[in-house]
Amino acid sequence: MHEKRGLEKLLPDRGGASFHRLMHSSGALIAVYRCREKPYGLRAMFSYDGGKTWDKDHVIYENAASADRGYPSMVELEDGSLLTAFYARDRVEDPSVIMQLVWAFEE
Repeated sequence: MHEKRGLEKLLPDRGGASFHRLMHSSGALIAVYRCREKPYGLRAMFSYDGGKTWDKDHVIYENAASADRGYPSMVELEDGSLLTAFYARDRVEDPSVIMQLVWAFEE
């Protein structure tokens, strides 16, 4: 719990959205969070200086159907790409489901 509060101070304002962070093998600190404003989805931000500054608002998943999504969790795969799991719904009338995506970033 204290570790998360400490990280909260390192992250720019995300509008209270849930997030997950990971130290990538490249040395980049990566945080993935849900976007509560249209277009809804997941965004990533990157820090290359231990959280002092952030390159933010990189879209990794976008779907305007609903703001009901979030609680991302990610792991780094052997090739350096990232697998991110989260819950979302593609259409307003559909139930929320667990989704995953594999993505990479340019360093």
